[in-house]
Amino acid sequence: MLFTSTGQAIQLGRQLGAGGAGTVYEIEGQPDLVAKRYHQVPSVEHVARLKTLAQQSDDRLTKIAAWPTDILLDKPNGKVIGFVMPRVDRAAEVHTLHSPKSRLQKFPDATWAFLIHTAANIARAVATVHEAGFVIGDVNPKNILVTRQGTVALLDCDSFQFTSAGTTYRCEAGFPEYTPPELQGITFREVDRTAQHDAFGLAVVIFQLLFLGRHPFAGRFSGAGEMPLERAIREGRFAYGEHAAARQMLTPPGVLPWRALPASLAVKFERSFLTAERTAPREWIETLETAAQTLTICALHPGHRYAAGLEQCPWCEIEMQARVKLFNVTRKGEGQPSAFRLDDIWREIEQIKTPDVLALAIERLSNVQPSDAALKVADSQRKSLLLALLVTAAGGFATAYLGGFYAFIGLGWLALLIAHFCLKHEPHDEATSKAWPSYPHYSVAQRIAHAKQNAEAKVHSLEQQWDWDINGRFVSKRNELLQHREHYATLEAMRADRLEQLEAAARQEHVQAHLSTFEIQKSEISGRVLTTYLRVKGIKTAADITRERLDAAQGLNNKHRTLLWNWRNHKEQLLMPSPDTLVHPNLRQRVLTETEAMRERLEAELRSGALYLRRLRNEVEAAQLAVRDELLNAKQSLAQAEADFRAAGKRRSLTIPVVVLIVAGITGGLFAEATRVPLPVAYKGNEAAVAADTAAEMNGKAREAFDAAMEYRSTKTYDRALRYLESAHLAAPNSEAIWDEWSYTYYLAGQYQNALQTAKDAPHFSKSYRPHKNLGLAYAAQGQWTKAKEAFNQARMLKEGSKVDRESVEILYLLGQTLSHLGELPATVELAQTQLTAAPSAINKGQQSLEARLLVTMALYQRWQNDLPAAQSALQSLRMRDAELAGYVEEFINSHPAQAVPKKPQAQRKHGKVRR
Repeated sequence: MLFTSTGQAIQLGRQLGAGGAGTVYEIEGQPDLVAKRYHQVPSVEHVARLKTLAQQSDDRLTKIAAWPTDILLDKPNGKVIGFVMPRVDRAAEVHTLHSPKSRLQKFPDATWAFLIHTAANIARAVATVHEAGFVIGDVNPKNILVTRQGTVALLDCDSFQFTSAGTTYRCEAGFPEYTPPELQGITFREVDRTAQHDAFGLAVVIFQLLFLGRHPFAGRFSGAGEMPLERAIREGRFAYGEHAAARQMLTPPGVLPWRALPASLAVKFERSFLTAERTAPREWIETLETAAQTLTICALHPGHRYAAGLEQCPWCEIEMQARVKLFNVTRKGEGQPSAFRLDDIWREIEQIKTPDVLALAIERLSNVQPSDAALKVADSQRKSLLLALLVTAAGGFATAYLGGFYAFIGLGWLALLIAHFCLKHEPHDEATSKAWPSYPHYSVAQRIAHAKQNAEAKVHSLEQQWDWDINGRFVSKRNELLQHREHYATLEAMRADRLEQLEAAARQEHVQAHLSTFEIQKSEISGRVLTTYLRVKGIKTAADITRERLDAAQGLNNKHRTLLWNWRNHKEQLLMPSPDTLVHPNLRQRVLTETEAMRERLEAELRSGALYLRRLRNEVEAAQLAVRDELLNAKQSLAQAEADFRAAGKRRSLTIPVVVLIVAGITGGLFAEATRVPLPVAYKGNEAAVAADTAAEMNGKAREAFDAAMEYRSTKTYDRALRYLESAHLAAPNSEAIWDEWSYTYYLAGQYQNALQTAKDAPHFSKSYRPHKNLGLAYAAQGQWTKAKEAFNQARMLKEGSKVDRESVEILYLLGQTLSHLGELPATVELAQTQLTAAPSAINKGQQSLEARLLVTMALYQRWQNDLPAAQSALQSLRMRDAELAGYVEEFINSHPAQAVPKKPQAQRKHGKVRR
């Protein structure tokens, strides 16, 4: 229970709304008043403000504002906790008129004329407040309520500024977007507001009503940087009017054109926003009322009102562009004729043909040649690709031929890296920069590809626009009118169906109410049915008896179900009301009103359909002409971009150079293998002999590693053999056998430099023939025949001190092969023949050994010259002296083919012999 200043008790009722300062309630028994109770106890200054406002309350102020008429106390003579004010019913905040969605929902009949009329009433309310000696201060649409009749009421009157008894009560609230330039950024509690300040806010509120929520200073800033709304107000950058561009502001798209505003209103706005002498509220009233009375009704849309003198309706243009419905069609009594002939109207609509589709001259230009810049890029790309292929081919072949597999793997990437840089090379001169200026940090090929993508996107966009102008706008509107026609033809049936549904629902409700009066426990059948069981199942009255409930009651047999159903139908037949008496008159009238309103809207849409389609046809054809040249140019640009892309837009990858590198590497390896002169390998028996001779030099660990190495070498697994030989060497570093087989295995693995170095590093290099033999093998494999000759000769001399055996034969064979490559074999054969002839025939061991060695030499060297009879003769003589040795030589002759001997130029014959 609360109390007024006179002690009258106030009982608060239902809550109506709440804000930041307080909550508004109904007052029981006083429907014309409401009470606002603050969330916190107001200050002494605010209490004094409320009391003064309540004392100055009169009919003029309470008519246009929710003015405080009395204060509200928590108890008689207690603390002030609120105030009493007039109630404003069926009203909405004025900003709901800005948005089409909220306006069509809350003000379905509002036209532009209604908005102008509402603006005039707002100006009238502000003028009344000023004339009473008050300043509003916080002028904004949230503090203004408007009804469907256009009447307004101002809110938050307890924040108005006024002066009483020498004290000024300031308004401390305010929104920046409704604050004049001179007060932007100033604390409101420190400044006295004036009527001129209210005039600015009022002008903004009126402008937003007429321009459907657009703020007068919200536009597109053409200068540098951003332009916040507060700054635009402070700098006077009004975004509308003929000179908006001079203020570096552009009017936003999709708004009411400035030329569509009556000239008298345009002058008032420019004066309020661009000068200090702003339009007073009373000046607005007359201008707005005059403008509302002189509006023209649109011929296409009866809900559109616009200024007289304009050639066409601006709202139609905005709705067509934004595809948003701004205003509803008006009801009867607002200038619409009532006669409506659907057949005649639809015949006129059908006479408007679909706009002709202008044929495009080109679809795709297949004969477009690449541009000069593209050809230049393509030529550069071909040269780069050729250079990359040459680099990879030469690099792959050379590394594989000279260095083998490991060199190819190790150095092949270098050839690919060079090829990559070759492929990346493109002309970056002035011509390419001008041809493809976009994405300068991209490669030329990427820029050509982007140019093609951009051209495709532009053509696609224009083609969509082209299709939309015909199939979208015109056909959609005609289909919409067809739907309106079909809907209009079914209006009567729809109304009858809705009335029938209302009657059926009303009758059902009435029957249920009638049946609910008959309880089963008081009925004549209660003695024959389990009444308690039925009540558990929710069946208490005749209204509860339905087919579904009876089927769900498992405790009832068919006889019980039939008895109950017949009893229920008997009770229903006792009531047969007329359907007309069941439907409430208000419900019936609502259906009739809604159907009639729908009829009127459909009639208005269909009546204006022909004019709308005719205008739309003209616009479509004009739009086609406007976009046709642009589309043709875009397709031409696309054809050129595609031609350039085919010529030079595809990025060159490393796939082809990689394939060429692999093929070249394989070819180089095969060629190296084919051209390498094969040299004989040591016999297994020889290896075993060497191992046996030097077994004492190895310990168990070295012998184990050595045997494993020999096993791996026999299967040509040279990498593992070398690893085991290295382990054996670490275990027995002075073993001659390990040194010899290590060097020889390097030779077999193709690692000739390692073979040479290991042979030279052997501790027995100077006293054993084996390191020299390995040295000769490595030199010969590399084609260094002179060094190979020296090495084999040294091996032969070191071997001559011992018995002539298989090793001696092998060294002589290798020496003969080397001499053949050097072209010295014929002279050597002659020397061997001379030595053999001069050899003494005394039979002693030494002489026999010398003679056998010479015969071996003769046999092998004659075989190298393809003189088989001489070789067989020497072999026969050798067999008579040393059969075992002859067997070794014969084995070599039969298992090794003859080597072609380079021819020497013929010399002068002397004494019947040819000197060579």
